[in-house]
Amino acid sequence: MFPATKIPANEDNIYEMFQNAKENSVEFILFCVDETDEDIYSFIKCCERSFEIITQCIPITHILETIKHQTPVLGQIIAKTNIKLGGAFFFASKANTWVQRN
Repeated sequence: MFPATKIPANEDNIYEMFQNAKENSVEFILFCVDETDEDIYSFIKCCERSFEIITQCIPITHILETIKHQTPVLGQIIAKTNIKLGGAFFFASKANTWVQRN
């Protein structure tokens, strides 16, 4: 596990971070981004494909909202990340049926 790192949001820094991540066999990077900066978001997604490292970008406003109002954003982030990393996503519910196995 690697620690959280704060870097200035520019293409050179992000590219270097992806290079370091690839060299260290990192499989997933979580980004907290300014949602108004679409160029940086697009660059992150291009690097994701080039370096074959899965990413999840979370707008910083969502993080602040979650902290302030305790909204369910965290659960949504976990669900999306689980799917990106190859996990399954399904709902289980009570059912009044029996399952037979042969």
